[in-house]
Amino acid sequence: CRDGTRLPVWVQADRVLQEGEPPLLFAFLRDLSASRKVQEEQRHQVAFLRTLLDTIPSPVFYKDADLNLTSINRPFRELLSVSDSVIGQPIGSVFDADSAERLEKLDRVAMDSERAKFAHMTLTTVQGDVHNAVVFSRAVRANGEVVSITGALVNNAELDAHARSEIFAL
Repeated sequence: CRDGTRLPVWVQADRVLQEGEPPLLFAFLRDLSASRKVQEEQRHQVAFLRTLLDTIPSPVFYKDADLNLTSINRPFRELLSVSDSVIGQPIGSVFDADSAERLEKLDRVAMDSERAKFAHMTLTTVQGDVHNAVVFSRAVRANGEVVSITGALVNNAELDAHARSEIFAL
């Protein structure tokens, strides 16, 4: 820019040859400032959402329409002793075959519904740890199609303590 400001640009240049004339360079410049700003805003939104999800005390998960894990929060990793290596894997990479089958059944019921579905379950991890929990599952839709599943696990002991605190609050 004339004022010394630097802008990110995309350049496409072609040489133009005309007989008897010196070669010309024909260039297209595209200002990338707006797209860089959008990319930066997206990075901030992703960081915000990751922080928000990790702040939720319940284990939260997201799955794609094929029921492979696409994201898990910190409490999910900590409670179930897993790492982000399970991302892209089916829930059977976290839970034993019986637990995974019941969780997938709940997800499929949620996929056929407009509402969240939940079930009380005893789940066993692949490490053999047993968790009694209420599992919530809800389909996320775009243009009427299921694009993902979001869900949470609530430990029955925590749920019971919450219910007792609500009773005492009356």
